[in-house]
Amino acid sequence: MTTSPLDERIQSTRQMFARAAVGMAVCAPDGRFLAPNAAYCDMLGYTEAELLARTATAVTHPDEQAGHRTMLAEMQSGARDNSVRDKRYVHKNGDIVFSRVSVSAWRDAHGALIALMAIAEDVTPRKRAEDFAAQVGLEFGDDSPRVVHDM
Repeated sequence: MTTSPLDERIQSTRQMFARAAVGMAVCAPDGRFLAPNAAYCDMLGYTEAELLARTATAVTHPDEQAGHRTMLAEMQSGARDNSVRDKRYVHKNGDIVFSRVSVSAWRDAHGALIALMAIAEDVTPRKRAEDFAAQVGLEFGDDSPRVVHDM
């Protein structure tokens, strides 16, 4: 049996989603996870089954949940179709995960929200390095960046 070009594109898209180096997740309009990829699961420390039993709000840092709910309401109402922001998640083990998140709305022909697509890049290592650099700058009594060379 031969596959059609459309079937090949669908399979290729599924493979790209599954193998992406960044976290990707499809969520229902109410924020429930429908399809997180492996990178998203790994970033947050949950299995796919565990994330499917949660909402995006539930894994969002408590200090950012109000902002997350506002973004979700704007997507649901049609006031917004995209959102890009820095966001903190709470890993399953309780650690804070810093992320750069892009969320896009999928709408039907009438504009009703069908699903949300989130792409999340874990920027925790960069954030920790920035925080460390800021602390070192404070120890020297100023905010200027420092370059250290081994000699």
